[in-house]
This record gives sequence, structure tokens and C-alpha cells, in this order.
Amino acid sequence: MTERPRDPGERPPLPSPADDRAIRVRGVVLFIAALAALLVVSAAVSAAIGFHFKGELQGRDPPPSPLAEANARDVPPPPRLQANPPRDMAELRAVEGAILGSHGWADQEAGIARIPIERAIDLVASRPELLVRRPGAAGDAGTGALPDGGNP
Repeated sequence: MTERPRDPGERPPLPSPADDRAIRVRGVVLFIAALAALLVVSAAVSAAIGFHFKGELQGRDPPPSPLAEANARDVPPPPRLQANPPRDMAELRAVEGAILGSHGWADQEAGIARIPIERAIDLVASRPELLVRRPGAAGDAGTGALPDGGNP
């Protein structure tokens, strides 16, 4: 087949479908294999460099101080964290509830007793003169007035 000369403005002919199937498989496979080999070699070189510098930097680290081990505490300093805060709160409320709901001595040497809180509220509500005023207590500034400013 003879080719005729083309005009400068003329497009080149399109390839035939047979030309599309003529891809060189061997070349593509060799390219992929070379690319994979390059990837493996570069990963190995990077790992070797990393191990080298890691060992070198670890060699420069000073040894740990023996004082740190000698001064280590076995038990953390107070305040220690609670292992079970809800249980601790329930125990505290039970103890305080028992104190508030029972008779006993607040200060036996001074002759000060405690009564159940419900009874104390009832007494103060019916007889406000039972309130004990202490000079110099917070809120009264030594005047004998009640903290809320009310009269006995």
C-alpha cells in the first residue's frame, strides 16, 4: 500500500481497532515488576536508615538516675482518689444521718448535747427564744442579733 502525501491542514488517520489490541503486555508487566522492586528496595533502605539512627540516638541517652528509683513512692500522696465515690457518699450520708437523728453529746465537758434534727426544728419553730446567741458569732458582730437580722 502506498501512502499519499498529506496536506499540512489534514488530520492523521485514526488507528484501526486492531492497533488498540496490540499493547505490549510484556512491557507493562516488566514496568510493574520494576516499580514493585523499587518500592521494596526503597522501603528496606528507609527501614535500615531508621534503625541505624534510632540505635545511635539511644546510645547518646544518659543512663536513668538511681535517685528516681530510690525516691519512688509506693503509695500516692493524699488526697487519694476514691475507688467507689457513690458508695463512699452513701456511707457518709448514713453516718451523718445517724448523728442527725439521734441523741448524744456534742461536747460533754461543756454540757452541750445534741437532739434529733426534726425535734430541734420543731422546738425552734414553736419557741424561737431557744436559739442560742453567741457574741462574736458570724453574722451578729457581737450585738446579740440573729444572723438573718430578725429579733428573738
